[in-house]
Order: sequence, then structure tokens, then C-alpha cells
Amino acid sequence: HCPTVGGGVTQILEAGGVVADVGCGAGGLVVALARAYPKSTFAGFDMSQRALEEAAACVEREGLGNATVIDAAVEPIGHGRHVGTYDLVVSYDLLHDCADPALVARSVCRALKPSGVWLLVDIACHESYADNVAKIDPLTWSYSVQLCLPSSMGNDGQGAALGTVGLSIPRAQAILTSQGFREVLPFTIPQLPGNQCYVALPEVPSESE
Repeated sequence: HCPTVGGGVTQILEAGGVVADVGCGAGGLVVALARAYPKSTFAGFDMSQRALEEAAACVEREGLGNATVIDAAVEPIGHGRHVGTYDLVVSYDLLHDCADPALVARSVCRALKPSGVWLLVDIACHESYADNVAKIDPLTWSYSVQLCLPSSMGNDGQGAALGTVGLSIPRAQAILTSQGFREVLPFTIPQLPGNQCYVALPEVPSESE
């Protein structure tokens, strides 16, 4: 369902890529991908101890030797051994929850190989407040007020405060291109009608670098 970019996401997975799921939660996507693509290796990153415990238990229960779970508070993506490592990074409904989405984008960009791809899935929303009010259901707004907005404000209340309906296509493209991505391609798929998907490609270093 993804545009063919840099060989295509499916091709990366089938060929035996090194893949990270940033914001993996309880590990459902990591486990599903590790089962479906045994040639590839998968690392799930999260900062929630409860989620990490559930994800690790799920990986162990499934007996997956090609999947692991990493505490992002101890080993952040884009640092140490996680620089220039990944062929593919996936993130599902993550960026709008982050207090510093630019930092997350910069870290993911650092983690990717020059030929790598960030497959980002977030909430479909609009640039204007009026359009969001008119076109987005009240339940989504309630999620934002109770969950996503407080998370994106951060512990000190000084975060980006995007909330559930704050990451429009222009805003997502602006954040990612400011943090080292040369191209951010939006697309949708019928199976995720409430989501907006993106493929983001990192800047290719010049020969002098």
C-alpha cells in the first residue's frame, strides 16, 4: 500500500532490512512484521516500562529471534549504535503525541541509512481550526483533550501541544524537512481511513561530507 520509494517498503522487508518501530507500545506491530518477514530484524523502541514489558513478553511468547525491544530512555534512537543503522523506521500514531516532535524527527533521521525510509502514520486532520471542527468527529476531539494534548504538552507544559488534530500535512512536512528529510510524501490507504501516511526520505550526504 506504500509508494515505491528507494526500492519500496515491502522490498526492504523482504530483502532482510534492519527495521525500527519508534513508539512500539506493546509490540503488536513488531511481532506482526517479524512473523511476516523473517529475513528482516526488528527493534521496538518505547519509553513506557509497562509497554516494554508487554512487548518483550509478546516477543518471547512468539519465539521470535529476529525481534527485540529497547528502552528508548536508555538507548535513544539516533544515538550510539543506533546512528545510520536502519533501512526502515516505522511510527504509528506517534508524532502528534510528542512534546518535541522536531527532536523525534531529527533522531529518526540520524538513525536511518542514507537510503533509508521513515514510514510515518498519524491522524488525518486539517490545517485550519474551522475545518477540523467541521470535519472531525467529537470523539477524536475528546481523545485529544484527555490524552494526546496533555502528552504533547510535556511534563512542564512547554511542549509542542499538537494534540490529536494538530499534525496537518503542511505542519508534518515542515517539521520533517527542517530536521534533515529532503522529501516528505503524503499518501492514504483505504484500510486506515482516519489516518494520514507519509514516506520521508533523509538528505543524502554530499561526497565532501
